[in-house]
Amino acid sequence: MLDRILNFIGIRTIPVSKTADKRERHPGNVAGHFYSTVGCIICGGPAAVAPLLIAHIPDGDGEHCVVIKQPTELLEIQVMIEAMHSSCIDCYRYDGSDVNIIKMISDKGMAHLCDNGSG
Repeated sequence: MLDRILNFIGIRTIPVSKTADKRERHPGNVAGHFYSTVGCIICGGPAAVAPLLIAHIPDGDGEHCVVIKQPTELLEIQVMIEAMHSSCIDCYRYDGSDVNIIKMISDKGMAHLCDNGSG
């Protein structure tokens, strides 16, 4: 009943099954250490923060956000980390072992998004 009321007033609800599946990479990501997981809800935040690194691609009957370019310079890495922070469901992760990047992510309160430690 609550879903019907929320939909009536224009608030989109998301089924629990649509939340990100932690660590299952979406196949549309480019190769590299930053990746999006399966389960994007198309919140738009990460792509708005990092439009040169993240984009929405067709995925079945909808869209999915993926990493389209791996960051290589410090500014790009900082932008990617801001994009991770903007994700509504923590669907971006880092699986590298660069301690400086892990620390940057951890300093933003997102150590849980580092596959190889928390700096």
